Amino acid sequence: MKDFPAAASAPSDIAADLTQLRADFSSLSESVANLVKTQAQSAAGSLRDTVSAAGEKIAGKAADWSSSAAEMTSGAQDTARSASHDIEASIERNPITAVIIAAGIGMLIGLVTSRG
Repeated sequence: MKDFPAAASAPSDIAADLTQLRADFSSLSESVANLVKTQAQSAAGSLRDTVSAAGEKIAGKAADWSSSAAEMTSGAQDTARSASHDIEASIERNPITAVIIAAGIGMLIGLVTSRG
């Protein structure tokens, strides 16, 4: 039988190939882990920016609503003051009419409460 020198070196070639394959797989695993880490950091930064922008929008809307509520309250107070001044002026112009109206309202309240 003939001796095959290539057959004798085959196990060492396979071992070297397996060692290289393990090194390549380890390098690939490390590259994938770094890629996933980078993508996760990027996604976290993007999410942080989005949440911050949403918070700023909500704060802006709340400030707008607060301002609108303050304006409405101020308007209602002005209307009430104006009505109060108008009533006072009417009483000053027509005191007898005001007394008669007040007496009529008092009688109505007395009638309603005495029946209840």
